[in-house]
Amino acid sequence: MLLQRLAKFFRVLAALVLCLGAHPASANDAVSLSTLSDSLAAGDAKAISALFINQPTAAERPAFDARIKALADHRNSRLGRAFFAALRGAPVVSNLPASATRAWLSVHWPLPDRCAAALNVSWRRRDGAWLIDTLALNLSGTALASCAAAAPYFGAGAVDAAFLDEPEIDKLIPADAFEADAGAFEAAISDLRDVLTGAGAREDKLAALARHSDDEAFLKALRAADADAARRWALWDGLKRDWENSAHWPALSGVPRREGARADCGYTGANDASAGKAFALRLKAGRVNAGGEAVVPPKEAPKDTPKKEEPGQPKDPPTDPPKERRHDKTRKSE
Repeated sequence: MLLQRLAKFFRVLAALVLCLGAHPASANDAVSLSTLSDSLAAGDAKAISALFINQPTAAERPAFDARIKALADHRNSRLGRAFFAALRGAPVVSNLPASATRAWLSVHWPLPDRCAAALNVSWRRRDGAWLIDTLALNLSGTALASCAAAAPYFGAGAVDAAFLDEPEIDKLIPADAFEADAGAFEAAISDLRDVLTGAGAREDKLAALARHSDDEAFLKALRAADADAARRWALWDGLKRDWENSAHWPALSGVPRREGARADCGYTGANDASAGKAFALRLKAGRVNAGGEAVVPPKEAPKDTPKKEEPGQPKDPPTDPPKERRHDKTRKSE
């Protein structure tokens, strides 16, 4: 039951959110959270339920509608603004192939006082449209315990309008916590792909990897492999092949600006015949680490087609009757 699923989400600090409007599926398709965010802000319960795979029953509908109305009524409270900011800050996932049947997105935002917000959502393709399958928006950390249980956004029960507008919320969940840097993922991917698949010097390749990583152990291992003539070829050839495959990775429309924030996304096809995933991590000084991988189904070999005879004059019939074949037997003379 949809209402029971939502109630469970509320009890575990989840929110009734996150989805994209159903739209025709196509090659290079994308999934987004913007449509549900707009529908929630408008309090359009009918439009929202249509975005889910599971639908509320007639008995569940009154409580479902009441919950949607409460989400919209308190959208301008401090906690309500933070809730909708998380939805707007979630990147669009694009470059989903026509073979994809499931897509997912996970975003982690660090918050002050060792707290965090985490969003997890998945979609499935049904009848040519993407619909929500699972969703959760969670708050964690001791300082956010009260917010994490507050209805209607992160908990069930009666709504305390005064608490939703507590000034302390602005400190715990700053207004800029969920801001995203549009285009940062593609910029990082393009930089790395151009260098790692090109014919540049090994020093340039190492420098590009260092620009997009602050993992000293990883960079040290790279330099050691490059310095070893026996391993050097395997290192750079392997990276070249991996990044040549990046056209099949899913893409993120942006990267959260907050240091330490991370976004992961992916897709799978029927029977896992095709799959891809990608990530983006915000480093210090605004730098971005990004990457991905994909499993691409092999192309089918073209089927042989019989050659058509060129039109022309009909062949002349043979003038002499065919000779009798005796199969190496000779007729005895009489």
